[in-house]
Amino acid sequence: MKVDSFKILKLVPLWKKKSNYSIPKNYEKKLAENVLISNNTRETIICVVFTFLTLFRIILHGTKHHHSHNLSLAYRNIALINILIVLTCLLYLIIINSVSLKEQIKKIKLYKFFLIIFIFTIQLLNTLTSVNAQLYNGDITAFIATMLIFSIISILEPYKNILISFTNFVLLIIGLHLLNIPHPKLHHQTFNAFLVMIFAILLSIMNYYNFAKSFIQKSEILNKAEELEIYKNHLEELIEERTADLVQANANLLAETHIRHKAELEAIQLNIKYEEKERLLNKAVEYEKLRTEFFANISHELRTPLNVIFCAEQMLDIIFKGTGLDNDGQFKTDKYLHTIKQNSYRLLRLINNLIDITKMDAGYFEVTLSNNDIVKITEDITLSIVEYAENKNIRLIFDTEIEEKIIACDPDKIERIMLNLLSNAVKFTPKNGSIHVNIYDMTDKVIISVKDTGIGIDKSMQKLIFDKFVQVDKSISRRTEGSGIGLSLVKSLVEMHNGQISVVSGLGEGSEFIIELPNVQTKIDNTKIEESSVYKKSKNIEKINLEFSDIYF
Repeated sequence: MKVDSFKILKLVPLWKKKSNYSIPKNYEKKLAENVLISNNTRETIICVVFTFLTLFRIILHGTKHHHSHNLSLAYRNIALINILIVLTCLLYLIIINSVSLKEQIKKIKLYKFFLIIFIFTIQLLNTLTSVNAQLYNGDITAFIATMLIFSIISILEPYKNILISFTNFVLLIIGLHLLNIPHPKLHHQTFNAFLVMIFAILLSIMNYYNFAKSFIQKSEILNKAEELEIYKNHLEELIEERTADLVQANANLLAETHIRHKAELEAIQLNIKYEEKERLLNKAVEYEKLRTEFFANISHELRTPLNVIFCAEQMLDIIFKGTGLDNDGQFKTDKYLHTIKQNSYRLLRLINNLIDITKMDAGYFEVTLSNNDIVKITEDITLSIVEYAENKNIRLIFDTEIEEKIIACDPDKIERIMLNLLSNAVKFTPKNGSIHVNIYDMTDKVIISVKDTGIGIDKSMQKLIFDKFVQVDKSISRRTEGSGIGLSLVKSLVEMHNGQISVVSGLGEGSEFIIELPNVQTKIDNTKIEESSVYKKSKNIEKINLEFSDIYF
């Protein structure tokens, strides 16, 4: 860092006690430490000089006898002051030499304070000497000499030197006034003391800034030398590094052709592999599409003979009821026909679920949203399965906090969702249990809760039950039937309504399935023509028979 020496010597208002006198801030601390170290040596010299001169002056004055009372008093005062000067010098020498420089630097403020007290005390004592000297020789030599010595030798901040010098000047003038010396002589001494004070202050300022300038220049030289050394070392390291880089670059250049050729071959091979993978992927997508279409077709083909079986079963039922079978024969016939019918429903339900899942995977399955009373739909489908619940001695309870709530939904899909959840509840709830269906209005959504007192679901299975083909009970001897498709289908149907479904359960604690549907209405007028109550009831019975086909009473 380049330092302008002119800026160092530039004076600022000296009465500002905390002024930095244009000394760079990064040098202030080190400069203060060097001033303290330098002053230790300088003040030691001053102490030794003052001690010997003062002792000599004490001996010289002690050999003289004065008959005048005033002269005798002045000499006694001067002798006493000289003794105090010697004691002050000795005390200061003891203080600065009893502690190492390292410790003084740690407590730099304290030792700077000792220095100020020492300088002020010596100057004050010599000022008093000059006042007493007016009684016999009329000069102020002690004041002048002391002020000049400290200004030349001591390194002191300008504001401190001004304060000390001005204070002693004022004390000298006060002392001269108290002696009542003639006015011409008083004015002469005052003028001389003032000139000495100004000269001493200027000397002190020049001394301080010359010291600061010298210190900063030396510091800059040392810093530059360190920077040059660092730069030299860095340059050597850089040369070594560049040489090593050149050697390495030469070696790399020799192998570059081979590496590039190898990379080109690998790129060609990767491109061939990518094209092959893309071809296989397109083929796999095509096969998946064909598989989906085939699966949909085969499902329809399976449903066709089932319809024939249903028709035949219904015809047999009519024929057997028209014959005159006895009670036992009629009972057995009804039993077998019921078994055929229930298992046909079960197979039809499985096929319907497979068809719907296939449509969903292929993106063909749709829901038709219209504005409907979700409370009525849920209540009707819940009450329609009361007979199935009572056959297992299960209490079915429907409760709602609202009588009517119109939202956008597909009634057929909502009925299918509810029938699936209710059939599961009946299936997994033991005798004398209960099923609760509740509807809550939460302003921005409608919540439907289906809660049972059944066997419950293990925590580890709760995240999996909504996946396709997942069954909670996978054992061969499981107590209930099921394909593991129903809840996956329910989840998809709920999500098609922009809703969500969750479960709260635990083993032996029952299960609660919670459906959340958005509380919105559609602007599209797609209201269906109201179906007749007989047809609607028949249709509901058909749906219930399908959903409850895997429950045996």
